[in-house]
Amino acid sequence: MKVGIVGTGMVGSATAYALGLRGVASEIVMVDLDPALAGGTCP
Repeated sequence: MKVGIVGTGMVGSATAYALGLRGVASEIVMVDLDPALAGGTCP
């Protein structure tokens, strides 16, 4: 299953983390206005 998450704040990142731990999704796409956050890097 592919999952898209809009917003990479606390809730979005926790959701992506939980999905990754459980192995629910084959792909996780994260979208945010700040590309650095969506790319997995912190400023």
